[in-house]
Formats: sequence, structure tokens, C-alpha cells
Amino acid sequence: MSLFGDNDASFRRTRMLVQSSAPVSSHLPIRQSVLNERKMKSTLDPSYSLIEQAWNMGAGFDDCKDELIKPALPESSSLPLMPRPFQYLDPFTKAPVWLHGVTWIPFTWYIWFRVMTQRTLGSYCVLLFGVFVVWPLLEYLLHRFVFHMPVAWAHGNGGVNVLRLLLHTVHHAHPRDRMRLITPLPMSLVIGTVVVPFIFLLINRNDAWALCCGIIHGFVLYDMVHYYLHFGTPSELPEWSQPVKKWVRALHKAHANHHYAEKGVRESFGVSHMIWDEVFGTKATPDAIGEWQNNNDDRKKEK
Repeated sequence: MSLFGDNDASFRRTRMLVQSSAPVSSHLPIRQSVLNERKMKSTLDPSYSLIEQAWNMGAGFDDCKDELIKPALPESSSLPLMPRPFQYLDPFTKAPVWLHGVTWIPFTWYIWFRVMTQRTLGSYCVLLFGVFVVWPLLEYLLHRFVFHMPVAWAHGNGGVNVLRLLLHTVHHAHPRDRMRLITPLPMSLVIGTVVVPFIFLLINRNDAWALCCGIIHGFVLYDMVHYYLHFGTPSELPEWSQPVKKWVRALHKAHANHHYAEKGVRESFGVSHMIWDEVFGTKATPDAIGEWQNNNDDRKKEK
């Protein structure tokens, strides 16, 4: 019996083509007898929600995930994410582009002008430190080690598969879905609940609030840049903005590489910046970007 009912018989209908005789590691909880072999080619079944398939596939999810990340799903509209009994929760996994303008921005202004007892030059320095240093590092670490959690950490666990799907894989599945680009409010609240207590433990209360405001502004900037990289056109930026245009074009190429190149998901974890990719050696190489460009050109010719 699975979390969503006895789906074993149903999931046998999911099209799984065994390609290798390599045995499955005994500690991986494979749930379908058809998944007796570790190496497989998987086709996700549109008649089931992504969460149901992620939960039931066990270790096979990592093969199916390759389909999601390339991506293989329709870009015009999302496949069902939630199983039928929980579809009322689906809106909480999406977010419109204006969300931060009515949530996080007013919240930081309230903190800055009403909660903080002092706003000194040091407070402004802490604010800027949060925007341009702390958030970029958090962005890189979250994207690399949480959103793209190493396969070895998952061990084929259905719950971990669902977590990975909700956090980020669903975005790779639907990179042209405008409602899956901005971070949903529940997700940002959970991340904030983990991060904020550490800030107040390390520094005094006033500076902690200033740093939180800086981190939130950096986070909002990240989401806006991310949205533009998917739907904006850097080449159409005005000529007088050459430094910004050059920066945005570089980010656009790197992020497109992350989504579409063969090894892109192991590179270009910075979205609103590339500094930490350079520091940790994950910046996209010219060859990888060229590979994505060639693949993109081929797709355009096919259309």
C-alpha cells in the first residue's frame, strides 16, 4: 500500500522500458516489480500526478528526472502536480510575478521603519551586505545542494523524491510556466524559518533585522532576475545600458545552459550572479554554452 493508495497495479501501466541487466541495490525501495533493473528509460504517465509518480518510482525517479530536467514535458501548460485528493493545495505551489510586491517588500519596509530602533550608517552597510554578499551565497548553496540535491542523498526514498520535485524539479519540467518561476510564499516562509533564527543568534537584534531586510531584498531581486531570464529579451535592452545589457546577456546564457545543456544541471547555480560559480568552479564553460546554443538552434529548425 503506497501513500496514495494501492497504486502498484496502476503504476505497472507506466511505460518503463528496461535497458540493462544491472541489479538494483538492495537498500533502494523499488515499489514496482517492473523496476527490477536499475538502468531504465522512463516515460512519465500524464494520467497520474507528478507527486504520485515521484513517490512510487523510488530510485527510478532519478532516471525520470532526466526527462523533466531536459525538459520533456509540454512547455505550454503544467501536468498535474498534486494527486486528486490534494489538488486544492496546488495553488500554494505557484506564485504570480507580483507576489513579492504585496508580501515581502511591504514586510521589509515595516521592519525597517517601524521595528528597528536605530538606522545608522552601520545599518545601511549591513543591509547592503545582506543584498550583495549573504543572499548570493545563500542562493548558490540552496540551488546547488538543496534544489539539486545529489542523487546519493535521496537513496530512492519516495518522500525525498517528492521534496525535490516540489522544491525545484517541477520548475525544470515547465521552464515556460510563468506561475512556477517566482518562489511560492509557503516555500520562502519555510526557508526563512530555518535561516532567520541563526542570524539572531549570531548578531545583535538591530543588525539582525537589517541583515534580514537585505537578504529579503536580495531574494526578491533574484526572483525578478530569474523571471526576466526566462521571459525577457536581453538583446532588446537599450544601447545606453551596455554594462547592464552585457551582464544580463551573460546571466541569460549561463541560465539557459543550466536548463538545456546536457550537463547543465551540474553548472551555473547562480541565477542573479555568477561570482560563486567562479569561486567553486561550477561556472558554465564556453563549450557547454555552445552545446546549448547548438541544441537550441536545432530545436528552432525542427519547428
